[in-house]
Amino acid sequence: MSPSWIPLESSPEVFNSYAKSLGFPTTDSSFVDIWGLDADLLSFVPQPVKAVLLLFPTTKERSIRNKEAEKNGEIVLDSRKGEEGDVMWIPQTIGNACGTMGLLHALGNAGVEIPSDAPLYSFFDEARKVSPAARTELLSTSPLLARAHTSASSAGQTLLREEDHSTNLHFIAFVQGRGKDGSLRVVELDGNRAGPIDLGPCTDLLSDVARIVKEDYMASDPTSDSFSLMALAPTQDQD
Repeated sequence: MSPSWIPLESSPEVFNSYAKSLGFPTTDSSFVDIWGLDADLLSFVPQPVKAVLLLFPTTKERSIRNKEAEKNGEIVLDSRKGEEGDVMWIPQTIGNACGTMGLLHALGNAGVEIPSDAPLYSFFDEARKVSPAARTELLSTSPLLARAHTSASSAGQTLLREEDHSTNLHFIAFVQGRGKDGSLRVVELDGNRAGPIDLGPCTDLLSDVARIVKEDYMASDPTSDSFSLMALAPTQDQD
């Protein structure tokens, strides 16, 4: 039986605390809420955005669409080791670990320098040397990440009961990658898919992802209030 963790709350405070506990320099970049997808609300997000996390309700229809996309070969970016311009993608095998997967996908592809003595540096350094399947093994056998996830899952404002652990909500990350021709692309990273998804040219990651979320995710479930977005962006002075 596959292990299962407690779901994470979609909260910048939770994700920043989690990232900081792994040695990520949150004084440089940190998670902030994206309050809306219209241009005026997006303007409040510090730039340049390095990654976007989306929490969305899963549906049977989307599961079917995902399987069709994989069957039709729409997963076009290669995340094998040694490929120039690769994004780092990790398959998910642990239940309810999508928050950690989103966090790792965001932090691992943000282009932010992580101190060499940080636990996260060691994990990413090893992960980039091996295949996606081996990265999954690194994650599932890491007591540090398991403890950090447990700590983060208890840090939110919502107290989850045992019956709440089975959730129909899922985290994914959007980052900037490069296509085989060297062009900048919007890349979707979901541990439950068969690989990184190339979603098209990237001119501005935040606005491009906002359009994709509106047209592809929210349009297919317009009555849901379960969507939540965060950006990994430059940390602003608190003074």
